[in-house]
Amino acid sequence: MSDKSIASIANISEQDLLSFTPAMRQFIQIKRDNPTLLIMYRMGDFYETFFEDAELVHRVLGLTLTSRSSTNSGTRIPMAGIPYMTLDQYLVRLVNQGFSVGICEQLGTPGKGLMERKLVRTITPGTLTDESLLNDRSESTLLAVYIQGKGSAVGLAWMTISSGVFKAMETTEAGLLNEIERINPSEILIADHDRELAEERFPDRSVSALPDWHFDRIRAEKTLLKQFGTSTLEPFGIADSDLLITAAGVVAEYARSTQGTDLTHITAITRETDNDHLGLDAASHRNLEIVRTLRGEQTNTLFSTLDHCRTAMGSRRLASWLTSPCRDQSEATKRSDAVEILLGSMEKLENINEFLKSIPDFERTATRIALGSVKPRELAALRDALPSLNVIAENLSDLDSELLKETAEELPLPEELYQLLCASLKKEPSTFIRDGNVIAEGFNAELDELRALKNHGGQFLVDYEAREKERTGIPNLRVEFNSVQGYFIEVPKGQIDKVPADYRRRQTLKNVERYITPELKAFEDKAVSAEERSKALEKQLYEELILKCKPFCQDLLNSAHGVSALDALSSFAQHADTYRWIKPNFVPVTSVEIKGARHPVVEETIENYVPNDCDL
Repeated sequence: MSDKSIASIANISEQDLLSFTPAMRQFIQIKRDNPTLLIMYRMGDFYETFFEDAELVHRVLGLTLTSRSSTNSGTRIPMAGIPYMTLDQYLVRLVNQGFSVGICEQLGTPGKGLMERKLVRTITPGTLTDESLLNDRSESTLLAVYIQGKGSAVGLAWMTISSGVFKAMETTEAGLLNEIERINPSEILIADHDRELAEERFPDRSVSALPDWHFDRIRAEKTLLKQFGTSTLEPFGIADSDLLITAAGVVAEYARSTQGTDLTHITAITRETDNDHLGLDAASHRNLEIVRTLRGEQTNTLFSTLDHCRTAMGSRRLASWLTSPCRDQSEATKRSDAVEILLGSMEKLENINEFLKSIPDFERTATRIALGSVKPRELAALRDALPSLNVIAENLSDLDSELLKETAEELPLPEELYQLLCASLKKEPSTFIRDGNVIAEGFNAELDELRALKNHGGQFLVDYEAREKERTGIPNLRVEFNSVQGYFIEVPKGQIDKVPADYRRRQTLKNVERYITPELKAFEDKAVSAEERSKALEKQLYEELILKCKPFCQDLLNSAHGVSALDALSSFAQHADTYRWIKPNFVPVTSVEIKGARHPVVEETIENYVPNDCDL
């Protein structure tokens, strides 16, 4: 390489590669294996980007663009980095602009040869699960579109990893845009040969084109059978559709690859049909401004007007109901009956809403338990909320509504989970396990001992000082600690003639002498390493706790389903009470008759709204 700088990996030949440092050769290989990803490469306390990735984050994020010498000949390459502690805030900005990011972590031990690094996680717009990257009240949904040929049916499969939703349906090319508008995916997967079609039909969506061999029916079926742990797809209603099997397999495989771990909370897939929801074309979805205005804003929409939900789970359920209106008249009737019952029990409704305020987003907590990425405070919030679920269930149990009774049965969680979390977690644990102070006292004897050592010795120092006073006959002898000298025995200068032979002088001050003994030095060695050892043990115990919580993931998702439905119904009830809405009567004929109709959004924005009748 004669140039003194190089900006692109594409310009590096195999011979040139040999001149790069081992760390950079490792990066180049990872980047070549994942050319569509922006690679964040961990080096010490920073995630670094190189070559064209560095120039991209310089433009998009405004990071300072520097360079480094990474070859034996001194050739410089572009570089831009961020401190590892601030990774999430930059990931949010990148993903919101449609970029997919690969996180490469250090797996080796510092100072012991070349540090091994591996791509451990991929962050894409449709596969977000991290709390810091997700919007509380909307979903990150991954959709695969499989078209067998022009004019043929289209297979759709979509997954929301953060809530465990996995669905599929067949549609037509004519209906494709309508379904995409309804599902509102954050990322669309297509076969590479359909790339031009995607650019033409949905240019404003984030699209990832995969090699055509990903869309192989046999490969897809194997993926799904492994995902569900079954020998057949018959129980899920998609076994008769090659389109759905292929699309669903692509989604499952892609989602699994981005998380770097099994999606154990995804245990089934639901097949939808056109009869499940009211058909709305893409233009109607946009013009009705259900969740977004024509300008793309989220205020002054039908959803923002009706959303009085106390939980993020409830808001997401409400948005789902509004964007995919139920076509089943019996289900719609059950919902309106439940709202009527809640309106007739306002005292109970207010009580339920107060308890709902204390419920965290444990639907997403369940997902992060399954993925092994749940944070200590999420588990603590879940623990603190479990008693409230039982109280809410009790409040619902005597209400005369089929839907509310079904919901009451879904809410309670196993007492075993509550006892496990109570016994294992501190009342207010640290945010991150790396900081320690997460596992409760009394949960593990070895951890308690290490903590006692870490906290300046605890009872040992008290007992040791008492023994030394008795042994030496020095009544004002003291055993002390400071961060500079460590542990020492402090003796007044007037008493040093009583100092035993095994005392070794550590420091001389004006009025006192400081000593160390073999026993105290041995204790010091243990105490100095105690913090590191206690954090390592605490991390191990926390990982074991997550494993113990994993069997409860399906219970958590079922309970979350009940909470979200109740919250959405309560939101309807509150709005109906405030604006004096009247329960509709559903009839088995094609007609709409409304007296004194009011537009929910417009009514809030003008002073003198005039109701209108509607007879169709």
